[in-house]
Amino acid sequence: MSEEKSKRDALRSALLGKSKRISKTIEIAEGVEIEIRQPTVGARSRIMSAAGVSGASQDLNDLAAIQIAAVVHCSFVPGTNERIFDAADRGVLEELPTNQWFDEVSGVALELMNSEPEKAGKA
Repeated sequence: MSEEKSKRDALRSALLGKSKRISKTIEIAEGVEIEIRQPTVGARSRIMSAAGVSGASQDLNDLAAIQIAAVVHCSFVPGTNERIFDAADRGVLEELPTNQWFDEVSGVALELMNSEPEKAGKA
């Protein structure tokens, strides 16, 4: 193996290896916890697209859409890889009253979407 290929493989391994996603577990009601995880690159793209943000337009066209997409893509049963919500829940999530658990969960999800990598594991 050439020295350049070896360096490349080491770099790829370091960059694509086990990256730690930031997560935060919050109690939204007595005894009810949700783990909110930093979205992946693909999930972030889907969250932004849901709100109308694209390469052509950086305007946020729909606040509810970005909040709902963030909740759907970032909310997990604590300690598992099972998402709590899916796209079919959008209608129900749209009908929730404001200023309750949804606002807290979406706020944390959007905050984690913009978190600095060096904070991984500290939330």
